[in-house]
Amino acid sequence: MFKLYRSPHFTAENMTLRDVYWHCVQVNEDSDYCTLRNLVMWDAGEGPVKVTSPGHSGPYSDYGLIEDCVIGYTTQGMRDVVEGIDIVGSVGWVIRNCEFYNVTKGPDPDLVGYGFFAKGNSQDTVVEGCYFENCDIPLSFGGGGTAPEWFRDGDMTYEHRGGIMRNNVVNGTKDVAIYMNSAHDFKVYNNTLWSTFAGYDSSIDSRFNSSGEIANNICSQYYHLRDGGAATEHHNLWHASLSLFEDPGSGNFHLVSGATSAIDQGADLTADVPTDMDGQTRPIGAAVDIGADEYRTPTFSDVTDAHWAVRQVEACAAAGVVGGFPDGTYRPSLPVTRDQMAVYISRALAGGDEFVPTGPASATFSDVPTDHWAFKYVEYAAAQDIVAGYDDGTYRPTIQVDRAQMAVFIARAVVSPTNRPDLPGYSPPDTPTFPDVASDHWAYKYIEYIAQPSVAVIGPTSSSPETRWPSMSREHLTCLYSPPVGHCGINLLSKVRR
Repeated sequence: MFKLYRSPHFTAENMTLRDVYWHCVQVNEDSDYCTLRNLVMWDAGEGPVKVTSPGHSGPYSDYGLIEDCVIGYTTQGMRDVVEGIDIVGSVGWVIRNCEFYNVTKGPDPDLVGYGFFAKGNSQDTVVEGCYFENCDIPLSFGGGGTAPEWFRDGDMTYEHRGGIMRNNVVNGTKDVAIYMNSAHDFKVYNNTLWSTFAGYDSSIDSRFNSSGEIANNICSQYYHLRDGGAATEHHNLWHASLSLFEDPGSGNFHLVSGATSAIDQGADLTADVPTDMDGQTRPIGAAVDIGADEYRTPTFSDVTDAHWAVRQVEACAAAGVVGGFPDGTYRPSLPVTRDQMAVYISRALAGGDEFVPTGPASATFSDVPTDHWAFKYVEYAAAQDIVAGYDDGTYRPTIQVDRAQMAVFIARAVVSPTNRPDLPGYSPPDTPTFPDVASDHWAYKYIEYIAQPSVAVIGPTSSSPETRWPSMSREHLTCLYSPPVGHCGINLLSKVRR
């Protein structure tokens, strides 16, 4: 769909790109500082993202950023070449907070696809905070090797130099979770790697003239140094138990309170890994935790590790979007009212409570006077065309919010200001996504907008915007703002605050 030549500073964001013959995005020569953000790239014939080298002479495409993207295949790769992200001969690319699914060549054990690799004398690549599910080999510096004519500067000494893989989660593989092939001076820090390589006890392979450091990782299997590969290994948990994690069957690899073999047991690598996969500053306890997650004692007494929405509530609390009650509870089942909804929207939109303006001298709505506890939030949300009042001049702050109304608020929040309040730049599909939200439903346009994969607020597995959660509670609300449990997803907090 996008094929770039000599196109520095190109940005693509907030789109779904799928069912293409070659690549969703191909970055060719002299296209530095390319940014791919919040894209769904799905079922591409030869891999969603290709960053290609022009060979020995350059010019190359360096210092790109790929973040908050969903990459993969419905079942498996389409043709002989199966890769999620393929980088050849480039320097300084960052892959951050992306999800990879089903990057596989299928059941044949002799055929493998790569979720991500960088090779061909690539350098200083960073892969952080990503989630890989059912990928043959999720992560590699060096991949399957490079033909001589494609090495950067003609230097074939190494496939990759430098670089770090940190805070990534791997959930299911056909081969090793991390493969280092002629990778010099690599760092593999604080990853959680649940590899399922049948017949070979290895989560991490260092092969050929690879060398580097492997530390603070939780792994289901062991590591191997092969064919001249080397590595320094310390503070890792090998042959770990699934009991360390909250709900690994659903992709939730956050630590439980009983994971004492991981909590506070890591080496201090905070110079290279200052935060965990959720963006929490390390360490939280007495020392750094092993693995991608830094365990935090739940903030609220009634939203513990066992609560289904604990991670979403914690993320929203950390971002300053929600708060608790004086007794230390969150009260997750309480319904959300229109004044509360304005508070949550305004905090997220402004970037925190302290950035929400104090409000005008006189009230816009007759039932939200200047001394109303939510006055400044209602006024800010109204000024941003997120909320509106009724024909009689009231706001009706105590009315409970249902999912259809929530869809309207959220859709207005995530679009650009010029598309508020009625989304003039968006045309909904002719065929409804949900059986109980017909095209003549009052909120149809907004519901369809946030159901798009590139927005991913409702999500493809929801039954409908109204029947699944007829009214919105405080626990439901956080699911629309924060990443899905276990991996990054499309973070609404980042979308409305960007």
